[in-house]
Order: sequence, then structure tokens, then C-alpha cells
Amino acid sequence: MVVGEPQILGQIKDAYDIATQAKTSGLILHRLLHRAFHVAKRVRTETKISNSAVSVSSVAVDLAKKIFESLERKTVLLIGAGEMCELAAQHLVSGGIEKVLVTNRTYQRAVALADQFKGEAIPFEEMNMG
Repeated sequence: MVVGEPQILGQIKDAYDIATQAKTSGLILHRLLHRAFHVAKRVRTETKISNSAVSVSSVAVDLAKKIFESLERKTVLLIGAGEMCELAAQHLVSGGIEKVLVTNRTYQRAVALADQFKGEAIPFEEMNMG
């Protein structure tokens, strides 16, 4: 969704590592992915692709700043507590968000993420999404 976003490449590398450890990746896949990793590294070093926003989260924060002019004195609700929400929280807090609320199907994960950003966890069951 965002040109130059490194997360997809990281996910592919992780999946390839798992396949390699399980001895399920063949020679063709090995060559293909190593070439892709080499090209990806070259693109990032030889172009200005990483000079702009390189994650969906950072683009979303930039858009929120345009819509609200400022994120100061604003509260955000993150639905989910995975890597993407953690990255979003980092960008939002550095962008000036005052309060972070987190809800997740697994309450403990919501608490853990909320604690990282001095926020508040809300049990998923208490969310009125209807």
C-alpha cells in the first residue's frame, strides 16, 4: 500500500526462514528469494525510496494531522494489539496524540500494548460496535 514499505519484505524473510528450517524450500525458491532480497536492499540504498513515509501507519498519522490540524489533546482507539497497532501507536504518540486506548480480543495483549504507551486497555466485549 505504501511504496518502499519494509514490513512485507520482513514478513517474506520470516516465512522463508521458517521454510528453510523446515527444509521445505527448494533450490528455485532459494535462488528467487535471495535475488529478491538483494534487489530490495539495492533499491533501498540506491534510491530515495526510504526518504519518505514508508509505512501505512506513518501515512495514516500524516493524514490524521491534515484532517485534525494537530493531534495534541486527541485520543486514539487502536483496535488490535499486534505489530501494526504497535507501530501505529509509536507514530501517533510521536505525532502528539495525548491518550491511547487499546482494545483486543485478548485483553492481556491490549493491556501490554496500552502499558507501553501509558494508555488504557478496554475489554473488547465492552466495545459497542453495532
